[in-house]
Amino acid sequence: MIVRLDKEAMKQQRRRLLGDGVYVIFHDALKMWHRDGVTTLSPVELFLSAKAFSKLLMELPDVMEGIGDEMDDLEDEAGDGNDAMLIMMLASGILHAAGTHRIGFEPKPVIMAIYTKWGDHPLFFPFLDEGAKKEQARWLEGRKTSLLTYELEEIEKDGEGEEAVRQLFGLIISPEYNISKETLKECLLFLNKYNNEHGHAYDKEILAIYKALGADALPAMNDNNGIVAGGDVKASLCLTDKQAQMFADRLTTNSEKKFLE
Repeated sequence: MIVRLDKEAMKQQRRRLLGDGVYVIFHDALKMWHRDGVTTLSPVELFLSAKAFSKLLMELPDVMEGIGDEMDDLEDEAGDGNDAMLIMMLASGILHAAGTHRIGFEPKPVIMAIYTKWGDHPLFFPFLDEGAKKEQARWLEGRKTSLLTYELEEIEKDGEGEEAVRQLFGLIISPEYNISKETLKECLLFLNKYNNEHGHAYDKEILAIYKALGADALPAMNDNNGIVAGGDVKASLCLTDKQAQMFADRLTTNSEKKFLE
């Protein structure tokens, strides 16, 4: 049940989790607790363990009859009480998110059973506080861009090269990233700036993001005869910040229904 990863697997899973809203909300707190020795598991290991635990609970024939035993089993496996607590509390967030669209599953009684078990734990209220920050939706949007910054810095620090960056760019248009229209705009502006700062090494990846998300007719700019203007596919995508903002605005306006569904 508890997931433990080597360094490479950790890195790959961490990048995939950039698109998970629950992970994004709690990432900073989990990272801090891991650094301070509060938990023996990394944020990725905690979250993947919580996803596995959530899946197990949702598949039980009678979840309220079986949840007590499952929590005891997880606690025994973890050994460390903090690890078990954080996994189950993360699971409560995952279950809450799943309950909004999973037919036939009522998450509230399950969540309350988890809260009852851990209500006296010293991390209980600090954990809840992470999920109840003011203007959480707006904060969440900004965190995804911040985590992209972190991942790009990690790629450069580890010397992984341009291919690793391209794979990360590809996550932006993958279904698992589940990106919203506002986050899309922030990411496009950020990634365009990153591309410009790195000699237009990722022109094709930037263009793929626009095209995959509905930018079928990008307007030509007088000072740009490259890809965006419909010219040579191998030409540089020389978007200025102003142009990038214009394209992002157009993209999110044209795709508004898609991202609000």
